[in-house]
Amino acid sequence: MTITQKELVAIRERAERATPGPWALDYDDESRRPCVEAVTVPSWGGGVIVADCAHDVDAEFITHAREDIPKLLAEIERLRRLVWVMNDEGEYRFGYTEWYDFHEGVNERLEGMRNE
Repeated sequence: MTITQKELVAIRERAERATPGPWALDYDDESRRPCVEAVTVPSWGGGVIVADCAHDVDAEFITHAREDIPKLLAEIERLRRLVWVMNDEGEYRFGYTEWYDFHEGVNERLEGMRNE
């Protein structure tokens, strides 16, 4: 599955609007249900709860998402800057912009090669 530039921008905007991290896995004092707290935003009882979960594994996933998503976005951008592509003149060019512009054409060429 390919992530478009528009989708990456939307993901980054959501990540930047989210409550600042780090987030921590905690447990509700009464129910002992797992929850996720933003420890950098203190409240009377500790951090601000950003998610109340039914399962520990979900709370752990959400806890790490606050830091994992920005890291993944940075890695996608780094890798896209490293992509070599062939332009229409048969010359190899370096950079994400060229890759993005020629992406559909490259897919068509590869599909044609597979069918030969």
